[in-house]
Amino acid sequence: MKKRLYSRIIPLGDNFIVKRKGFWGIVNKDDVVLLPIEYMRVHRFEGGYAGIQKDNLWGLSDTNGNITINPQYDFLLYYDQYNGCEVETQKKRFVVDVNNQPLIKLKETDEQTSADNIKRVRFCYGKLLVYNKNSCQLYNLDGTTYSKTHPHIFEENGLFIATDKEYKKETIIKENGKETKMPHYEHIGIFENYVAQFRDNGKFGVIDVDGNVLLPSQYDFITLGGGVIAINDGATDTEDFLKLPYDGEWYFLDYKLKPITQFRYDKIRGIYMKNGYGRFARREGQWFQITPQGEALVAMNDEEYEKKRKLIERQKHRRPRNNHFGILQDTSYTGEGRKLYVIAKDGKIIRKFYYTPYLPMSVDELECHHKIGEYIVNEYGQDIPNPHAFKMPKEVKRERYVFKHSKLFAKFDKDYLFKIMVTVFRQSDIKKQDAMTLLGLNSTKAQRVSLLDWMYRRYKRNKKIKFDFYELTKVSLFIMDWVKKDYYKRHKKNQLRKYEKNR
Repeated sequence: MKKRLYSRIIPLGDNFIVKRKGFWGIVNKDDVVLLPIEYMRVHRFEGGYAGIQKDNLWGLSDTNGNITINPQYDFLLYYDQYNGCEVETQKKRFVVDVNNQPLIKLKETDEQTSADNIKRVRFCYGKLLVYNKNSCQLYNLDGTTYSKTHPHIFEENGLFIATDKEYKKETIIKENGKETKMPHYEHIGIFENYVAQFRDNGKFGVIDVDGNVLLPSQYDFITLGGGVIAINDGATDTEDFLKLPYDGEWYFLDYKLKPITQFRYDKIRGIYMKNGYGRFARREGQWFQITPQGEALVAMNDEEYEKKRKLIERQKHRRPRNNHFGILQDTSYTGEGRKLYVIAKDGKIIRKFYYTPYLPMSVDELECHHKIGEYIVNEYGQDIPNPHAFKMPKEVKRERYVFKHSKLFAKFDKDYLFKIMVTVFRQSDIKKQDAMTLLGLNSTKAQRVSLLDWMYRRYKRNKKIKFDFYELTKVSLFIMDWVKKDYYKRHKKNQLRKYEKNR
């Protein structure tokens, strides 16, 4: 039997999602078709299921190609922890199990859960969050109620928070649906480890989930993070209570309100690190990392601290995912697409990889360790032959513009250049409003000379060419930047000549 060739192969359990001639399906390791290769898209989910798309509608299939939900939804997202899906149809979102049975039974007699009243149902950390026309409510997965109705409900670090219509926190929803009313303050911050900062009469304090005040509202600023409570008792700018004043007189407590160090600090910073959020503070010109166990010296001065901070921010993305290898994006790369590094288990860069819009793969599929060329990478960073290798498409050349001030057009004055451009736009069937836009973009003589020179060179290469408005707009924007840079270079040269002459 002749083996079929596929342009894409993605592992799905013991089988594979494949693409052939623009269509997707599922085959096993012996190349037996389990799901016909006739779908617009087959998307792999964690947990043994895949989304299937046909006629722009989504359904669900298991790893063996058995269709459990026929394509009928505008949107489908599978959650393996609930063994259910969020689906959307006619701009309404609901949750169903893998056999397309609703997880919450809609009661036509109950006004709160009538089909006409419900706008959206979604998973929310082990519960079902039901949005009605003017309120929302939490339900258990079996359809029983978990909370009362509130204007808004959201999850925050393991807690369900209910707010009023103005999004001010007013109720904490605890286990078994018990609710605790919060005091009315100007602002209550994010709860961490069951405590949060609050603001009352312009001053800050600390409150717990039972509404008990742990620290009275008498401080200039309080912020939580990195396992510590940072208190500023000498802030100079607290007009915006959501804006952190970095300078002041800081000291630190743990979440049990015990002092961490005996020192005061004049500046504070927070950095997202590999293992979470870190809090850094400066005293006597030196920088320290502040943890619940105390302080640890990080840098001797501001310059050294800045270098270490940038190093920490670069390394936070280098943790390999799925315990095999990870993907690191080069943020300094400014070309088309993205530049990625493949990183092994020990953090070493295995190879560089360029991902462009012309390369038919996504980052999450790249992490399935199948699509890196003729070889795949094992968990030790070694290359082994890829049994599903395919040829990468050739890199598409990027557009290259060459701008110069033509001697021919530079002789003409600005009004004559205007007449030439109007004539060219008319011959290219560009609308009057679009022509005015182009003339506005190319308002200076240098810009008009450069654009006419570019069009003239294009015309010489192809006598039948018709100029497009969108292409000319794009070129005009490039020319604006180019003229500025060209003027800056010539201005610097003239300054240098004058300096040499005066010497």
